Amino acid sequence: MRNYYEILDLPDGASKQEIKKAYRKLAFKFHPDKNKSEGSDTRFLEISEAYEMLMSPISKNFKKQSKEQQKKQREDELKKARERAKENLRKRYNDLKKQEEKEQSKQYVIGIYIFVSIVLLIIVSYSSYYAWFNNQAYANSDTVLGHVTFVDYRSFNIKFQTAEKLYDLNKNGDRSFEDLNGKNGMPLEIGEEFLVVYNKKQPEYFDVLYKPLTRQTFRIYEQITTAKIEMWLKENNHKYDEYRANCMFHLLYKEFGVDGIAHMYFYNEPLIENTKHNSWNFESFRNQQVFINCVNFCQQ
Repeated sequence: MRNYYEILDLPDGASKQEIKKAYRKLAFKFHPDKNKSEGSDTRFLEISEAYEMLMSPISKNFKKQSKEQQKKQREDELKKARERAKENLRKRYNDLKKQEEKEQSKQYVIGIYIFVSIVLLIIVSYSSYYAWFNNQAYANSDTVLGHVTFVDYRSFNIKFQTAEKLYDLNKNGDRSFEDLNGKNGMPLEIGEEFLVVYNKKQPEYFDVLYKPLTRQTFRIYEQITTAKIEMWLKENNHKYDEYRANCMFHLLYKEFGVDGIAHMYFYNEPLIENTKHNSWNFESFRNQQVFINCVNFCQQ
């Protein structure tokens, strides 16, 4: 029989209290959570086995048994002690695993918070800079007519003439699925005209005014939106031709302004691509009585 007292560094016949104290000390030292050295798992099992054997109520009457009974009890106690020790170790491992998963989840949450904070900081910083840039345009300002000369994925160029120089400067737009849009919600196209307000001392500080519409820009809006209206009429089993589509364009502009024709232009745009003018918002727009009246009038 193994000397379980020796495993717990105790003298033979140590008290129950001494056994508990020695077990706590050694179990803490060789616990898999604390001790990652080779053999610590085996040592922890030995310590747990010794504790279970020495604390077993049956062991109190062990010396009173016959040799055969002692042998059988010894084997039974040893088997149960090892099972309890292994179960205890498994429980410790499971607790450790859960703790690690909890800590990992915590780290993920912290990472997400940091990421969101950085994104918000960037957005706030960009918005602040954009607002400051535009404010500079309105200080000691003048206004001239500008022409869109280039449209990229995220920005566009607008050319305008000051008293001293011709400028062709870049400005950001709002990206949707297939188009780069102005602040009025309509696509930016080469050739569109807008008023430009600029700082007379530093014309690099400028802003684009989307109201009022110039005739040139209105004609471009009419051309691109009429084509979309004709598609919508066909899809919804209405009479469709260029005349009826053009009729609807003018009525929608009269009743709703640029926002109305933007809803019509983006009637089939996914919500994720355009948060203001999209297929979802168009369903509410088309159910307005004014819109229905426009359709009915142009179907005559």
